[in-house]
Amino acid sequence: MKLSFKGPPQITVNLSRGDDALVITLTAIPLGYRELIETAFPAPVVFVDMKPTTPEGPAADQHTVRVSYIILARAIGPDVMDTREPGPGSTPAQWAAYADAVKAEFSAAGFTLGEILYLYEQVVETLETLSFKGLQDISGNSGALTGA
Repeated sequence: MKLSFKGPPQITVNLSRGDDALVITLTAIPLGYRELIETAFPAPVVFVDMKPTTPEGPAADQHTVRVSYIILARAIGPDVMDTREPGPGSTPAQWAAYADAVKAEFSAAGFTLGEILYLYEQVVETLETLSFKGLQDISGNSGALTGA
């Protein structure tokens, strides 16, 4: 394609605790990144009546949390995160270890669960909405976004 944007949508988030403040820039997740994660780090599967099924319970919950940390780390970027994302061809175990290391990095930095959830919400809600709004503006339909 001969047309392109200068960069992905970004937002700046300010987290503060009294006089202590952090300014974090979050970048929209690249197109296809979720699919990459779902392929490289698939959800656990159990077989029920000889059919593969995604289980419910602790294993599924742990996988969802790990994927959330992977997505959040990508949005924050390698300039801030010390833990490096696994490269192409990495195993599911390497992705799991990466997600656990990202979680440990947030913990060591003193983030609360509420702050992590807030940042994740900004990534999946705000940045994806900005990306969608950008598509609406391009198509000439800049009407208000509505929930489905």
